[in-house]
Amino acid sequence: MKRILFFVGVSLIMGNLLFAQESPAQSGVYVGVISFAANAEDITGGEPIYLDDEGKDRLLEILDGDYQKASVQGTSLYYAVHKALASLSQNQSKFPSDVDSVNLIVFTDGLDNNSTSVALEPIETEDFGEKLASDYLAYDKEQIASREVAGKPITAYSIGVKGADVSDADSFTAALQDLASDEANYFELTDFDQANDKFADIANDLTALTKKVTFTVKTPSYPVGTKVRVTFDVPSESNATEDAEGSQNYLEGEVAVKSRKYILANIVYGGDVSCSTVPSDASVNGAMDGTEVGYTFVDLKGFDPDVDDKTAVKQWSMSSGTSNWQVNSEYAVDGSTETITNYKSVVVYLALDSSTSLSDDDIDGVREAAKKFVQTVYDKTQGTPTAAAPEPEPEPDPEPVSSDVPEEDSSLRIGSTGPGGGIVFSISGNTYMEARQLSGTYNFNNARQAADDLVADGFDDWRAPSKDELDLIYQSKVITSGNFWSSTESTLVNAWDQNFSSGAQGDKGAKTTQRSALAIRSFNQE
Repeated sequence: MKRILFFVGVSLIMGNLLFAQESPAQSGVYVGVISFAANAEDITGGEPIYLDDEGKDRLLEILDGDYQKASVQGTSLYYAVHKALASLSQNQSKFPSDVDSVNLIVFTDGLDNNSTSVALEPIETEDFGEKLASDYLAYDKEQIASREVAGKPITAYSIGVKGADVSDADSFTAALQDLASDEANYFELTDFDQANDKFADIANDLTALTKKVTFTVKTPSYPVGTKVRVTFDVPSESNATEDAEGSQNYLEGEVAVKSRKYILANIVYGGDVSCSTVPSDASVNGAMDGTEVGYTFVDLKGFDPDVDDKTAVKQWSMSSGTSNWQVNSEYAVDGSTETITNYKSVVVYLALDSSTSLSDDDIDGVREAAKKFVQTVYDKTQGTPTAAAPEPEPEPDPEPVSSDVPEEDSSLRIGSTGPGGGIVFSISGNTYMEARQLSGTYNFNNARQAADDLVADGFDDWRAPSKDELDLIYQSKVITSGNFWSSTESTLVNAWDQNFSSGAQGDKGAKTTQRSALAIRSFNQE
């Protein structure tokens, strides 16, 4: 009787969860492999391998060299499931601290015939020697339903291709269903090609993207008291005030000035539109660019510039003391949006049946499917993403932030001290940029957060520099030493940094590495 099992324990890295202890591992993809026949062996050494360039090559080498057809009869399907569960639990302290979910994927073409053998060593003190196979299956089913790894329940998938020697089709189907945590996660297929495709589908799903949209409302320098509304559902040919009034999806605010800076106050959202960083009734600081003002909403929900119709985005204004909306015919949404995409990462356990009942072609098929699974996950997170997982878009040029500059600073030049106490490193027309070095060292995420949180000399509009801005600081020679983080990500686990002694800039810096940090801000000189 032929049996094949892929068993995958998957941890998707998205959120911020608490572990019993802080995990030292960096976020990314981790893969372990179990090969089983009469027994089960973790051929990756008992813990998953980190899937960077070196790790991918090592995994492919293991699959080519160590996953081979067994010489002893027997198939321990349920034992292998139990061993994979135990390995996930035992290694969870080595997983990254931002695990979001844990998943199991089972693939088989037959039924278990060896898991309760007394020759198999007990796992986690559970001894099923001389018990019924149904007892072991019931245990696995209960563990899939109740066990938590890294604070998350198990999501289990089962994929089956019924072998020609399976005489009890009902038992085959029932076992597959018991090894799935939900009916929607059970797949009974007709051939190995379908199974190969199904694993590719799962690999793509596991490496889906999270998306954050930054939307900037760019307006003329409207007078104080002017209401501004951006509608996302008004057809391009519609310009009447009733169209603005009838919009279901919009954001709106009222122009105000505070400390000689524009703000958009009393924010209101309509329909599906919202923003996690700017709640209703809050205010948004304006950034001056000549006579234009930009109000930025980070993590806007309800409008996706990559999917939704941009021609349906319109800007309207209502002057103080009036009740009619006037369309801004010069408004264009292009250049007002930025989409940041982040890959999920995974921790994967593959348990592969290598029993003697498999033909050489079957073994080769399992090996190639496993290698394709590893390569797909790698390509989606570390290599060149496919169309379904585009590379993160480059950061746009920074928008200047309005600030007051005393008249005595009218001779500001590169190297001068800016109004925020930083060093001026860029002058473009009436737009200046200054940088401050933060004390201490930071990992990538903490460097960005520290810059965003900085309040210095009365200014709170600091942020981390993009990779291009970081190089601009280096080129200005106002800072000549140190290795600094930019705010630009290259992959899930790497980001751009630059050595100011040599000028070398690269995109392979591991985000967990401690580096120096800079905060920058833009301002206009009156």
